[in-house]
Amino acid sequence: MSTSANGTLQMEGVGNKVCLYLYRFKNCRFSSPPPNAAEFVIHKGLERILKSRMEMVENRVVDWALGEAMAFGSLLKEGIHVRLSGQDVERGTFSHRHHVLHHQNVDKATYRPLCNLYPDQAPYTVCNSSLSEFGVLGKRLMLSVRI
Repeated sequence: MSTSANGTLQMEGVGNKVCLYLYRFKNCRFSSPPPNAAEFVIHKGLERILKSRMEMVENRVVDWALGEAMAFGSLLKEGIHVRLSGQDVERGTFSHRHHVLHHQNVDKATYRPLCNLYPDQAPYTVCNSSLSEFGVLGKRLMLSVRI
């Protein structure tokens, strides 16, 4: 692998099993709209991002967001439950992740591509939570008094 000027990784000559396997499954699922795409209205900006993901996979180029998704996908394939929680984790702090797609016309209708990679995969849970100092302090207290 080599790094290009814009910070993406080139996967030329990579023969390891994980990269080839991830290349195959991302191409058809993570980079595509939901199976019911005709009925599921995605934000126009996300359509552009999904197209960009597909182009990266076809060109065997990986940016931060795709690399993260590949890492999560490999864990899910191995049967390891991935739980992602925090402030704005569905979209990603810098709008890079987009692991939860929201229907633009139906309230609370969502699609999570990483939940639909394989029929026998582990669960993938992604949920936004508020970022508050009290929540962080409470968790620290809970961890410190664990018996």
